[in-house]
Order: sequence, then C-alpha cells, then structure tokens
Amino acid sequence: MRSDRVKLGYWRNLTNLFSFLRNSILTELISQANAVTSATAYASALKFKVPPQTGKMMIFIKELGVNSITYKVLGSVNDVDYEDETAEEAVLTNDFDNVEVTKAWLYIDVQIKSTVQDSNGKVNIAVSGST
Repeated sequence: MRSDRVKLGYWRNLTNLFSFLRNSILTELISQANAVTSATAYASALKFKVPPQTGKMMIFIKELGVNSITYKVLGSVNDVDYEDETAEEAVLTNDFDNVEVTKAWLYIDVQIKSTVQDSNGKVNIAVSGST
C-alpha cells in the first residue's frame, strides 16, 4: 500500500514539474515587424503595448543583408515618457541579435538607425514573451 502512495506522489510531483517547465519555457509571439528600413536618425521600427501578465520578453532583430543597423530598446509605463531599456547595439549586415527586456514596462519601442550615414539597412523584428 505504501508503495502505491509513493508512486502516486512521484507522479504528482513529476506532473507539477512538467507543468512548471511548460509555463516557464513556452513563449508566444507578442509582436513583429518585417522589412523595416533604417534611416539616418533613430526612428521607431516596432512599438507595442505589452500584454497583461507578460513576464519575460525577448526581442529578436535580424538584418536582411542590406547594411548594418544600430538599435536601442525603450520602455514606458504611460506611452509618453520613454526610458532606455538597453544601450545602443549594432547588428552587422546579414547578422542577428537578441535582447531580454528586464523591467516591467507597459509599452516597448524598438528604434533603429543606419550605422553608416546614408546607408540604409533593413530588419525583421520579433518579440516573444512568457508569463
């Protein structure tokens, strides 16, 4: 009889572990922008409201083989006053980068600009998150 209780407890713990892992690891697409062209000055490439109860967020930026770009991520709690979430980062031609958003913002603005003046780049941006 004790053996059956131990087995049942084991399976409950294992089920709880799998549930935790599934909820922690699996993510969903929050927002995306395709083939956005950079300019000389920073401009918004993707601006979105963060869905409720989103915990972790990753932003993926892929340069589409045109010219390198520089990006930064801004966050806001009111869609008016934005603060830097990340420092400026460069993405070389035909390369990619990703960044984790670490603060609980209500709005995110991913801004890009050309790394070399008058040499526009083109990027795809995707944002993934989990609760």
